[in-house]
Amino acid sequence: MVAFNIQQALPLLEQGAILQTTQHPVTSVWFKDSMIHLSNDHLHAVLSIQDFLHTYETYSFVMIQEDVELIDTQKDTEYYTWKQ
Repeated sequence: MVAFNIQQALPLLEQGAILQTTQHPVTSVWFKDSMIHLSNDHLHAVLSIQDFLHTYETYSFVMIQEDVELIDTQKDTEYYTWKQ
C-alpha cells in the first residue's frame, strides 16, 4: 500500500476516499459535510480541516476505500414514499 502524507491525504479525502492512519492507534478518516471524521475503537471525533492538518501533520495515511457510496436521496425518497 502507498502511504500518503497529510498534504497528499487531504485532496483524497475531499474526493471521497476513506483513509487510515499508519500509526497506532489505527484510525479511519473520511470527509463529510466540510469536516474531517475520525474513528477507531476508542474515539469518534469530527475536526475542522485546519484542526486536522495541525493535529495529524506528522501522520501517514493509506487508502482503504477509494469511493464512498453516498445515499441516493431520490431512491431513498421513492422507497419511503412506496412504503407508505
